[in-house]
Amino acid sequence: MVYRCAAHTHIVALACACALTCAASTRADLVVESVDIGVGGIVRGGGWTRFAVTLATDTEGFEGTAYVSLGAEENGIELALVRNGRTRWETVARTPDLPTDGTVRWVDTAQAESSYSFPIPAPLAPNDLGVLAVTSTAGTLAYVGGEIRLDGADPDSPQRVRVKPSETGSLSSLPSDWLAWSGVDVVVWRGLHPNSSAWAPAQQTALLRWIRRGGTFVWLEDAGTPTLDGTPLAPLMALAPANWVDMSLPRGDSLRVPVSIRTGTLAPGARSVLTVEGNPLIAARDIGMGRALYVGVPLAACTPTMEAALWRDVFGAVRRQPLAPWERLDPAQRQRLVDRLNALPESAPAR
Repeated sequence: MVYRCAAHTHIVALACACALTCAASTRADLVVESVDIGVGGIVRGGGWTRFAVTLATDTEGFEGTAYVSLGAEENGIELALVRNGRTRWETVARTPDLPTDGTVRWVDTAQAESSYSFPIPAPLAPNDLGVLAVTSTAGTLAYVGGEIRLDGADPDSPQRVRVKPSETGSLSSLPSDWLAWSGVDVVVWRGLHPNSSAWAPAQQTALLRWIRRGGTFVWLEDAGTPTLDGTPLAPLMALAPANWVDMSLPRGDSLRVPVSIRTGTLAPGARSVLTVEGNPLIAARDIGMGRALYVGVPLAACTPTMEAALWRDVFGAVRRQPLAPWERLDPAQRQRLVDRLNALPESAPAR
């Protein structure tokens, strides 16, 4: 399919210093400046993956069509770039079950053609849980790892998955299409203000649509960070924070550590996942087919042992999203599933 593009999408692509020109025709000279695959490097084979590419020309310009393939079908865009022109193009591209290389191909109006190939990051395995931290603090997921059992798994056949963490500190790099999130299972948000001008409305809508279609969102409370109230993420509030409460939590041995947690009132339909001294430390609220979790314990107050135990409780409350088990569906079934998810109403109440 070919898309006509009149405006640039807001993407910050990962720089890879790629350059390739076509000698057959000066009108076909293009430079692939950067590519960005997946979200935070997370790619799930057999589904749809976010792809962004920055194309530029520094010669007489370019007029023609550029195509991208991640090993499956091609997506295309018509380009008309003047000298020193540049465009950043974001799309959602299919990936094969075992992707290896992708291709950017361009053809000018004189049918001169050239291409550039690039490696695709190793995809998640079927039993991997893709977790992306959107965070202002590097190392937010430092103590995440190992296997966990997901909520709702059959007790006679535990659904154990391996947690695969990644992180980004760039709001502008987040997808503007909900389907581009489909390789991610859990988004952990810490420290970044949801009202930031760097996070465009289309990107906000994409995240909320993904959550309603089965994604899990985790809000980490930190001293000095804003609440969700009055932000685009307000519909995800599992707990209305009120006060900071001093208490002591087990350190992992016989000792306890004094900490301040932020507690408050559970939102309608929310439940406490972990309660200490009558205060909910972790709250969960179902949002459409997805789930929002609130964690009131600042990670900075935790020892490594405490933090690892906290993450086990958090991820134990995660449900696997409907788009995760691609390996059990053929391409036609996958497309029908996406079509059904696309048709879901955006105003579906939280439950």
